[in-house]
Amino acid sequence: MGKRRKPLKTPSFLERRFVLAFGVVAVFAGVVLRGLTGLVGEGEGHPPPQARALLPTERAGSPTPTLVPSSPAVVPDQPRRSSPPPSSKPTKRPAPEAKVNVEFPEPGQEFPEDRDFVVGGTARDLGHDVLRVFIFAEKRHRFYLADYRAERVGDEQWEIRSAGIGIEWGGQGDPYLVQVVRANGQCQKTLEGLELGNDHYPTFDALPEGCQVAAQVRVVEAD
Repeated sequence: MGKRRKPLKTPSFLERRFVLAFGVVAVFAGVVLRGLTGLVGEGEGHPPPQARALLPTERAGSPTPTLVPSSPAVVPDQPRRSSPPPSSKPTKRPAPEAKVNVEFPEPGQEFPEDRDFVVGGTARDLGHDVLRVFIFAEKRHRFYLADYRAERVGDEQWEIRSAGIGIEWGGQGDPYLVQVVRANGQCQKTLEGLELGNDHYPTFDALPEGCQVAAQVRVVEAD
């Protein structure tokens, strides 16, 4: 007869618990090892969903990243148009000053009373003005209109006939100023229509407005 087999030994309760615990540990280790392997593999490409969820730009409640403003587009300089100069009216030149000279009578020349004589000389730049003759009685301080009419001047030369010295003005040796007056429009209106002659002379305490002495010469009343 052959040898008699020994009956199998049934594991005890403690042995079964140890085996069960070891199996649980092995399974857990496998799971952990698999997770680590996945993490390493995912790190070589894109982060796993859990890691992406922790990125700063996607974290819930994180502040919005500051945007850097882009530089404005450079526009090439446009040629500047010069502003037109302000319109200004041409400045009106003042009228040239009239130049009047008395050539006769001569200074100190004697004239009998109530005797006509001629006054003349040169004149320039009178414009629209005319020449009139007044005689100023220095002792009476009066101005007498002593021409018969307004005389327009020719080419620089002029002559005006004077009514002479009045009979009632003074006496022998009295001085008088023969005044050549430049008469503008206002002066001409004042003198217009005044009668002269027959020992009648329009008389003034002062020269009318617009009448300006342009030249004068002193004469003397003769016997």
